Amino acid sequence: MTVGHIAVCLALAAGFVCGQSDNKPEIRGAVTDPSLDIGVAGAEITLFEFLLDAEKTVVRTQIATTSTDTRGEFRFPLQHVGEYFVEVKKEGYSVPVFGPGGPPTNTGTRADVTLEHPSQDVRFLLTRLGEITGGVIDEDGNPIAGLRIGTQKTPIPSDFEPAAITNQDGSFTTKKLAPGEYLVRILPKAGDHETVTAGFSEDDLKIIDEDFNPAASEPVPVSGGASASVGTMTARKVPFYRVHLFVPEVICQPKENWMLSVIPRTVLVGLSYTGVPCGSDFLVRNLKPGSYWFAVRSDKLSRWALAAVEVTRENVEVSMPMMRSAELNGRIIAAEGAALPNLGQVTIMMRARLGAIFRWTATAPVTLEGKFVVRDLPLVPHDVSVRGLDSRYYVKELRYNSTAMADGMLTPAPGASVQDLEIVLDDKPGVISGSVRDGDKPVSNPFIVAVKLPFQEGDIPLSGESLTGDKDGKFQILGLPPGEYRVIALNKFVRLNEISVQILSRAEKVIVDRGSSKDVSLKLIDPSR
Repeated sequence: MTVGHIAVCLALAAGFVCGQSDNKPEIRGAVTDPSLDIGVAGAEITLFEFLLDAEKTVVRTQIATTSTDTRGEFRFPLQHVGEYFVEVKKEGYSVPVFGPGGPPTNTGTRADVTLEHPSQDVRFLLTRLGEITGGVIDEDGNPIAGLRIGTQKTPIPSDFEPAAITNQDGSFTTKKLAPGEYLVRILPKAGDHETVTAGFSEDDLKIIDEDFNPAASEPVPVSGGASASVGTMTARKVPFYRVHLFVPEVICQPKENWMLSVIPRTVLVGLSYTGVPCGSDFLVRNLKPGSYWFAVRSDKLSRWALAAVEVTRENVEVSMPMMRSAELNGRIIAAEGAALPNLGQVTIMMRARLGAIFRWTATAPVTLEGKFVVRDLPLVPHDVSVRGLDSRYYVKELRYNSTAMADGMLTPAPGASVQDLEIVLDDKPGVISGSVRDGDKPVSNPFIVAVKLPFQEGDIPLSGESLTGDKDGKFQILGLPPGEYRVIALNKFVRLNEISVQILSRAEKVIVDRGSSKDVSLKLIDPSR
């Protein structure tokens, strides 16, 4: 509780304030379903006040509860000004999820009431939950009972969450789904994830497991309060393979544990097993055919073991020798004719790149003199970025051991005695401004992406600038290095790694020169078409 709050409360208690004003303190508001643009009736609204407890600690204390009326509105008349918090909930509803730049959504908010502002108006968004129905049959057309069904909301990469179990007739219903697009799949009986064990026999190395194919459905759109159908899915059994990882010449410290990671090379989601006992042999099970990265990390010895493995039609044995991790000594310098910014809030971030994904982020603070040290880096390519740099500067060049890095990727050298990184900053970045229109009308809150050529990974851009335009469709992208860009306006949020060359072929070509400002007019693009 603030000193000002206590003083106000004493004044109120003495009758000096309320007697002077007709403005009674209150908190009012409304709950709206944005998908239907109507008020949500019967939502439970809880009011809390921040009060001092017996130990003189400020505690959020529940003081009142009410429900929204038929128009979705509510009101709390108050006895005094103070520091308050309001929460909302309703069974069968959730907060909607918007892309970057969309309206913020949450189930609670501060609503402090003061003498200057005796009335607070708070607004919440709630939308009804939906469901997906379907059925599962085997390859002979017979219904299968007892299978777990998983769902995954797109486009955000994540694990498939168990959502339903098939009934005796093979049918299922996944309930309480927030509106959006979902992938649905049958989860393998042995589990949806790989498993790792350090104790196994020679016979375990020979077994090829068989389980249900976890291939996902096409995206299924789910609307608030509605039921969508994925139709009938056919469950097919396929082989799952095992990989024997051998780490030679192991030196284990007392009670040392390792981190072991299994990372598919084509998706963002991977698994890391921490607390794996230090040892020379591991067996990884439940692997679908595909390309993987396997990694073992020893924190105590600052060592890594990495291997790229192709799993096809048989179990695999892989030798993974441990190698000492790299340490980089670096500095930030100014380009010729440029001045350095204040480096007090700047950090260096390096992300290990494995195939089409980034993994294992290492960060280091920068001193006021521009020096930094990045430690414990695996010997794989790394993306280097400068965080906390304001839009008046950009990274002009990266130099590793005095050699310019053309693609911005750095691969630490094994056993190098000198690991030196020099980051050159310039103070004349480019700017791309513009607007998005649909005919004569501006497009509200378009999602803007600017990708610099050439791409870092074949036909998939892994880096770029993205933001959401304003309600009039206007946008401005600051701090751009010189070069050729593809700029596109999309009707929904899309991750950079999901933007294909086909989508960018419809983008506007923009050449950004040092210190230049370019203006473009964009048409809205639907990436699904």
